[in-house]
Amino acid sequence: MSPFNYYFAMAKIHNINNLITAASELKARDTRIYVKLLEAAAEQLAQHVAHHSNIRAGEATWEGEDFGGLCVSFYPQNKDQECPQEIDDGDPGGDWELSELDQKNHDGPYVLRHEFDNEPTFVASAALEDHDNMDNDIIMGSKIDPDVRMVLGRVLENFLNRIK
Repeated sequence: MSPFNYYFAMAKIHNINNLITAASELKARDTRIYVKLLEAAAEQLAQHVAHHSNIRAGEATWEGEDFGGLCVSFYPQNKDQECPQEIDDGDPGGDWELSELDQKNHDGPYVLRHEFDNEPTFVASAALEDHDNMDNDIIMGSKIDPDVRMVLGRVLENFLNRIK
């Protein structure tokens, strides 16, 4: 029996959006770093879902709890493609069509593009972007902010403990 079982009998349960909001409101140290890590993980999961659904996925972003929380957009791969039921269930009233730009520039398989500047999105750097005092042009071990490195270490350790 786990020594922690009795702690959960009357616990408050939060989804990830509530948790990010609470951390933000408490002004908890390193919250931005954790949010970027969650965005990166959500984006990877969205890419996985998109690959298995033959659709496209956009960036995952924290929009604030009043605007959907941690969100990711999905798009059709082809002009007349039906929306998979699993994707429609998440946003039944959402739009599902290729933009004029997509239709005009489509000349082969789609590549994930950033929604605003049409540049490729690199998920590996998502957890590190916008962190204070960081050189975003080169993301190498020596350029990672020490606070980011510490948080990444804790997250990796937690992950490795979960898969044992």
